[in-house]
Amino acid sequence: MSTSRQYHLDSMRGLAAFIVIILHFLTVFFPYTSFGQQQGYIQHFNWENIFHYFPFNILISGRFAVCLFFILSGYVLSYSLLGEKNNKIRILSSIIKRPVRLGGLVITTIIIAAILWDNNLLYNLKVSKLTHSTPYFSSLWPDQFNLQHFIEVILFSPFKDGTIYNPPLWTISIELYGSILVFTLALLTGNYKYRLLIYLVIFYFLRGSLYQGFIIGMLLSDLDKNYKQYYINKVNTINMTVVLIIGLVYASTPVFFSDDLFKQSLYSKIPEFYFLGGTYAMNGAAIVFFSINLLSPAKKILSQPAFRFLGDISYSLYVIHFLIIGSFSSWLFLLLTQHTTYLTASLLAIFISLPIIVIISYLTTIYIDQPSVLAASKLNKIILSKFEKQTPNKNR
Repeated sequence: MSTSRQYHLDSMRGLAAFIVIILHFLTVFFPYTSFGQQQGYIQHFNWENIFHYFPFNILISGRFAVCLFFILSGYVLSYSLLGEKNNKIRILSSIIKRPVRLGGLVITTIIIAAILWDNNLLYNLKVSKLTHSTPYFSSLWPDQFNLQHFIEVILFSPFKDGTIYNPPLWTISIELYGSILVFTLALLTGNYKYRLLIYLVIFYFLRGSLYQGFIIGMLLSDLDKNYKQYYINKVNTINMTVVLIIGLVYASTPVFFSDDLFKQSLYSKIPEFYFLGGTYAMNGAAIVFFSINLLSPAKKILSQPAFRFLGDISYSLYVIHFLIIGSFSSWLFLLLTQHTTYLTASLLAIFISLPIIVIISYLTTIYIDQPSVLAASKLNKIILSKFEKQTPNKNR
């Protein structure tokens, strides 16, 4: 079975990206929803409390969404490789082309951020004074734009230092190195009889690390592809729905609360199972992914066109949205606060910005991301063709 036909996987990625967008909007305009009463964050309205409780806090469970991204990558990238006699050159080629595939939007968004920063079109400092999103929003894009630093980042370290220009890019460097980890493990152990044991050992030693998500994805991919017959008969809609709910509870655990706030919440009573290797968010992402992948009704819903569309533009959604929040959304909020209430200004800024984010993400998917995918594919073909020319045909 090819993962290219599993549309629900892309849809999950799209929904995860949307969760991150909602989280960032609320941390900017209603920071209490994510951080609670700590440091400089204040509560503007009583209803902000609902985001501290299940199920509303799922809408802002950004760490869960990021963990889900990495599990999805581990699953999709390894699916065709595990349990197969691997073509080593093909896997090595995949490692080489990965930065090209990811790099198009990384470079583009760094350039866009630099233009906005250099022209004073990022309004986070002004907005944070009104929203009290401090130190979260006020600490971004510090000082003045530095052209020399920008050139150095573009040329030498876009994945490592791009986050200074576009904060969500911190996950893309993990995505890059995590992808290389997946391909390397598939290369070394993809057809090894006891590979699951190796993955479990690596899973344990990566406990607390986001790279653990890639290993979870590989484990679930291998189970789904090569061992599903051992447990599929025990699966039914009712028990998987219960498992899904449990996963969502773990997924919704607050990440940005201080230790004192967390200890006061009901979530402190939920076992973390850290000794097994997972954080709350990672546990939740793994359980949610596993249960959805076995729930036919959920897969059918996620395969609907609207969700598939979100999945198709998910990468662009993720890397583009924060620059729009820092520029257009913030500018619009500042403009509206001069004419209306705080609540109206912030809600209008959010709801007007959302379709703009979707439209721009769609355009960047077509004109930036898809050409990057095509360039990576061409690079892959060049590498494979050169190797094939250098390798004599044993059948001759």
